[in-house]
Amino acid sequence: MFKSLGWLGAALKRVSSRKQTLRALNELPPETQKDINWPHSVESWPESVQPYEIRLPF
Repeated sequence: MFKSLGWLGAALKRVSSRKQTLRALNELPPETQKDINWPHSVESWPESVQPYEIRLPF
């Protein structure tokens, strides 16, 4: 049981980190976003890279 809780805690930490990174990238000026080819919306990402998704093993 504790192993599962540890896994879930690590997954939540990864999602939080991704969310913080996305927030920082979205706050960049539009010119900089264009220079680094940053997509303006998460919806344009492939389904396999959705940043707020946590897949449970059961």
